[in-house]
Amino acid sequence: MTVRAWFTISALVLAALAAAFVFRLFAPITAPGILVRSGDVRLNGRLDDACWPGRHGELRCERAESTSPSAVVVPADGRFRIVVAYPVQPEVGEIRIDGPERVRIGDWRNPLPYNLEPGTYTLTAEARYPERAFVRYVFRFRVTRSGS
Repeated sequence: MTVRAWFTISALVLAALAAAFVFRLFAPITAPGILVRSGDVRLNGRLDDACWPGRHGELRCERAESTSPSAVVVPADGRFRIVVAYPVQPEVGEIRIDGPERVRIGDWRNPLPYNLEPGTYTLTAEARYPERAFVRYVFRFRVTRSGS
């Protein structure tokens, strides 16, 4: 290859990197996701509601469509591990489990131990940040009798 070809390739690569940088710089900021696991099982969730600051600090709120996530089967007892897919984990949040039994927990920074009866449940996790920013996700899961 000639020096001219290398310069051309280098210029194209630099232009592509600059375009990607500019796109990322001006792309809208989206609210982070919330992940929930029970042992090796990852629960399927969907964004329910969020207000998240944009590039200039203004809150941009969004509500999700009403589709329900599919329910996965989890053991009758275990620990839920809830993490926000964002570098800073919030100190304030709430977990609510609705189903045959109802549980509400205000401190969600530690793994949440549970022991539930068979049935279908909905877990709602809400992470609250300063300046009225928050993210709320909904997860569905089923608890079955052993061997079912």
